[in-house]
Amino acid sequence: MGKGIERRARYRIIARQIIDSIESGALGTGDKLPSLRAACQRWRVSLITIKGAYRLLEQGGYIDARPQSGYYVLAREVQDPPSAYTVRAKASYPNDELRIITQIIGARTSDGIRALGAAIPGEELLPLKSLRLYASRIARRSDEPLSAYGDSSGSARLREEIARYYRSLGARVLPGDIVVHNGALNAITTTLRAITRPGDSIVLESPTYYLFMHAAAALNLRVVSVPHIPGSGIDLKALGGVLRSHPIKAIVVIPNFHNPAGSLMSLAAKEELLGLAARHKIHIIEDDVYGDLGFTGERPAPLLALDRSEQVIHCSSVSKILGPGLRVGWSISRALRSEIQQARFLQSIACPTLTQEVVAEFFSNEGLKRHRRLMGTKLAAQAEIYRAALRKYLPAGTRITQPEGGFLFWVELPKGCDTTALFHSLAHKHTGLTPGIIFGNQPEARRFFRLSFGASFSPQVDQSIARIGDAVQRQLEDR
Repeated sequence: MGKGIERRARYRIIARQIIDSIESGALGTGDKLPSLRAACQRWRVSLITIKGAYRLLEQGGYIDARPQSGYYVLAREVQDPPSAYTVRAKASYPNDELRIITQIIGARTSDGIRALGAAIPGEELLPLKSLRLYASRIARRSDEPLSAYGDSSGSARLREEIARYYRSLGARVLPGDIVVHNGALNAITTTLRAITRPGDSIVLESPTYYLFMHAAAALNLRVVSVPHIPGSGIDLKALGGVLRSHPIKAIVVIPNFHNPAGSLMSLAAKEELLGLAARHKIHIIEDDVYGDLGFTGERPAPLLALDRSEQVIHCSSVSKILGPGLRVGWSISRALRSEIQQARFLQSIACPTLTQEVVAEFFSNEGLKRHRRLMGTKLAAQAEIYRAALRKYLPAGTRITQPEGGFLFWVELPKGCDTTALFHSLAHKHTGLTPGIIFGNQPEARRFFRLSFGASFSPQVDQSIARIGDAVQRQLEDR
């Protein structure tokens, strides 16, 4: 990465430090920030950098510029997090949900609909120039990535790079523990296929990533839903009751920057979850695709790094950090690696070799750690701007999550709103959101929606959020 990118990232880091001071109470309402000149001296940066940081804070609603006076901290509205669902014992997943999902995914490239509901990072966040360079270099170097089947477990070089990265996180991982898949969802469904049989029961959070439910249905598995508490993670008390009363085969959980709620489980909660699984001898399938996108640069520990009983099967991918089009994911499990590798082989023999080598080249030459820190800093800044727009346009009583990483908001609207109806009414107005019903099909989900802040904020994004606010207001008026 060049010096220009480092300078551009610096103003976001300064803005984040000031936001942390405001949210911790170190800076209170009405406090005056250092003057531009004093701030330049304090952080040892240019005037352009400080102006960029203060502009970002103004856009996020944190500070206000007063002519001839300076910059002051604004009052911040204290907001409760969205509520947890009351989970019903059984939930069906009708075909209408699949049609909505297909429409959301297709909205990225068709009809000009803003992809606010799609969980994809903006192209401007991705190292596309480097990836193109590596792909060209690898193709010139050898015809083998284009002409031959690769190793059925995945590229040896990629597995070595992945193992090296996880060892840096404190996990005991060898290349032989890893199986490469076509993305994280493929890794999770392949793992379920390997360790379950039709009729087995698995635990899913509610809400959770929408395709987990459909994958379970395709494998004829029974789903036992456990509430997800926005901001905290899976309801461990409820999970304990389920494990005592049901013969559960596996728990599928998203502990780091959950989709859709953005929650980060605390270290203590992760340890408690692992203890529950160990006592009941149940496998945990960990989806960690957002784990590398923390806002502070501090990478939260995956369950894999805390696991002492080999209960965890860790699944992740590069879809959120390098690009979903690469289709490179992986599973990590020493105890069940052979079963997972066999199940994957029977589905597709091998994964595309070229994209695996491109990812391995990126990891080796530029390193995941540096890229994820830059990306997390940019996403933190975008989160503040998007949240300010949501607060501006949505009605009183709306609750919005405050994620510490990833790029997803989980929004709870006042009672009487129906986000499925909103989705259909807004689709033809070039505005997208993801209705809550597809994340678990619980009755209360109808007033929730997910919104992505993965793309840079723009006037078009502002207009889209304004349209959502107008549509919500009309629903409330029509009650």
